[in-house]
Amino acid sequence: MAGKRILLVDPDDERRKVTVVALKLVHINPLSAGNGDEALEIIEAESPDLIICDQRVEGHSAKDLCEYVHEFVPGHVHFVLVVGRQEEEPEEIRRKVGADVVLRRPLSEDHLGVVCPMLLRLSELRTRVAFLEDENIGLRRSLGADLYLDTDTQFYRFDIFKHIILMEIKKAKRYGYVVSLLMMAFDNYTEMMGWLDPDQRDKLFDLLKKAVVNNIRDIDIPLMFSEDKILVVMPHTDLKSAAIVADRIRGRVKEIKTPASLAKLELSSSAAVASTQADPDSGFGTMIQNAMHGLKQAGPRGGDMVMVCRSPRQENEAELNQDELGNLGPRIEMA
Repeated sequence: MAGKRILLVDPDDERRKVTVVALKLVHINPLSAGNGDEALEIIEAESPDLIICDQRVEGHSAKDLCEYVHEFVPGHVHFVLVVGRQEEEPEEIRRKVGADVVLRRPLSEDHLGVVCPMLLRLSELRTRVAFLEDENIGLRRSLGADLYLDTDTQFYRFDIFKHIILMEIKKAKRYGYVVSLLMMAFDNYTEMMGWLDPDQRDKLFDLLKKAVVNNIRDIDIPLMFSEDKILVVMPHTDLKSAAIVADRIRGRVKEIKTPASLAKLELSSSAAVASTQADPDSGFGTMIQNAMHGLKQAGPRGGDMVMVCRSPRQENEAELNQDELGNLGPRIEMA
């Protein structure tokens, strides 16, 4: 079991120390946490291979942690629930929590020496089966790459990755994370495309793609939302930070050297940003609608601006200082 990461979650310090010693006797050096909040931080940072969690923990409950592991941790990670000796229906408790295995205290060296290697081995076998399945369909995936990527821009297609976006929004609501959306488009898109031949359009979109990709993080997801709009999903990003990124991209677009045929048109772009910040009820559909509305507002105002879309709930927490953020357009308050 060398190299395997096992997380032990137990609110009782003395009991946790005893269990750590028992695990070390079977050659396991575990990570440990005293409450659900600490456990969630370790799970996010370390992606453990096995979780052993007491039935009663403060902060995020055992059920919260189990759901998070099964939904968001990659691979096949087993969740072991530990209950007291006096519990009469441990299997019923396991079902309510959603755990894979339930054990009664005390956790002895003998029990841990059997259960942990067995569960880790089972996870390895399930992962290997999944790998072989992926390997077998690898050719089909490569041949069908055009189903995932927009052939002109090489951004992922929105309809393919919509389920990933919805999962990010779901996770944000449940665990209090912030997710922001950035939607951008060329100003005067239709008129501008009329001045370009297909090759010039390809080159211009390639430059636009670089302007976007070079100014976002690896965890951000750039997508082709429609023929003339790019959507960027930005996990763990508040409204102000999203606006700063949007303004930076807007500035990079203005620096693009335009084809000679666009001599009569100035190349510029506008962006709209929306967020779940301070508005946990804001769903994906609502943010899309707000961003679309923001872009529509940018056109009549001359374009070349960033529209910051927020609901009345975000009035206090999402206040943005326009002077600090550069050439931002008016902030749009959503009803």
